Amino acid sequence: MSHRCVLIINPALPTGLIANTAAVLALGIGKLQPDINGPLITDSEGLLHQGITQLPLPILAADVERLHSLRQQAAELVPDLQVVDFCQEAQTARSYEQYSERLAQDGRHLTYHGLLLFGPKALVTSLSGNLPLLK
Repeated sequence: MSHRCVLIINPALPTGLIANTAAVLALGIGKLQPDINGPLITDSEGLLHQGITQLPLPILAADVERLHSLRQQAAELVPDLQVVDFCQEAQTARSYEQYSERLAQDGRHLTYHGLLLFGPKALVTSLSGNLPLLK
């Protein structure tokens, strides 16, 4: 089965926060799907290079409302679809414990900065195929 992975990020965020969101999402899927990373490579000089993703990771754009809607749609497709999200509540938390507490108090009204979708190509494309590339 062919799989696809896409990052979807709010383009209205400042550049640094866009980069941070992409990094957090990529780390999340790296934990869930460690086999997407290739093996260690030794170059001609003997330097070691850690394996990087073997899957393309397009970064698409969606505003806050669309991200929220996509997150709700994606939740209904688990376990066929894996979802990693990053929200304002996580970004502003001072610790993982504080982030956890915030989610426990109110998981319905999160402000998403970005989502990562991983799953069968057709399923991921059905949710993200009409989104533009982040520029």
